[in-house]
Amino acid sequence: MNHLAHAFLGKNDDEWIVGNFIADYARGAVEALPYTVGIKKGIEMHRAIDNFTDTHDAIHAACAFLHASQHKYAPIVIDVCFDYFIATDWARLSPNNSLNDFNTQIVKVLQAHYDVLPPAFQKRLPMMIQNNFLVHYAKYDGLQFAFESLAKRTKYDNKLLTALDDFKQNEAALKAIFETFFPELQAFIASNY
Repeated sequence: MNHLAHAFLGKNDDEWIVGNFIADYARGAVEALPYTVGIKKGIEMHRAIDNFTDTHDAIHAACAFLHASQHKYAPIVIDVCFDYFIATDWARLSPNNSLNDFNTQIVKVLQAHYDVLPPAFQKRLPMMIQNNFLVHYAKYDGLQFAFESLAKRTKYDNKLLTALDDFKQNEAALKAIFETFFPELQAFIASNY
């Protein structure tokens, strides 16, 4: 799962939100990290979401659609594409809060906790805010921007610049997988956090 999924699934608690966002930058055992209990809980939740997702048969099936072109980056592409499905179905998933309002809320939380964000995340945050980062998943242009950004940050050769075309060719099948998988992920989070 990518940014929007983690934010959507996270608890409505500022420190949990921060933890969910910085988890990919926080290395090592959660209990040894130099953060508050709430931030550590957010990191723990993020890792649980990633583990549930990475080991789920539905995700393996989704990756199979993209493996021929995206190879080891297929799971990353799926993460971004699933954020697209969340964004485009936001009104049903979160009827009491628009995606724009949710984005604004998350940005305020991250800005208020700027000092505890890892330096690499601090560096990325202004660009994320400028590009309305959670809202942009609702459009193909936003997906392309996400794939271009990922392509620049990876060390190895990749075909992420063609990931949007791969997604469009398989969108219906991937949507069907998402619609089965995402309620299971929501139930897992509800029962564990």
